[in-house]
Amino acid sequence: MTVRGQVTLSWRLRLLVVTVLGMGALGILLGSLRLLSITRQARGVLQQEVPAIELLLNIDRDAYQAQYALERSLLASGPEEREEQLADFRENAQQTGERWEQYKALVPGSDAERAQWEIY
Repeated sequence: MTVRGQVTLSWRLRLLVVTVLGMGALGILLGSLRLLSITRQARGVLQQEVPAIELLLNIDRDAYQAQYALERSLLASGPEEREEQLADFRENAQQTGERWEQYKALVPGSDAERAQWEIY
């Protein structure tokens, strides 16, 4: 006699249900592990990229304000207003430079990549 003939229908169904449940549990386990991995990667991106993006936005804003102050100084009607606009330009240009240095310090990468940043 074969093994198949010895196993009753109820045992075959039980074995099938246990197999399906085992595969489902394995799928849930693998899915949970992958979800934990994705969560760790997302936290890493948030901790590294968000500060860099925030600095870039501040650099852009300061550069725009510096450019605007410089343009306003050219259109100033009096020497006091012109000097005030130039002071705003200098302040924003300095902030742009300081924040750019902070951003370069945050940028990960190889020495070759950092050498490219030294140009700016």
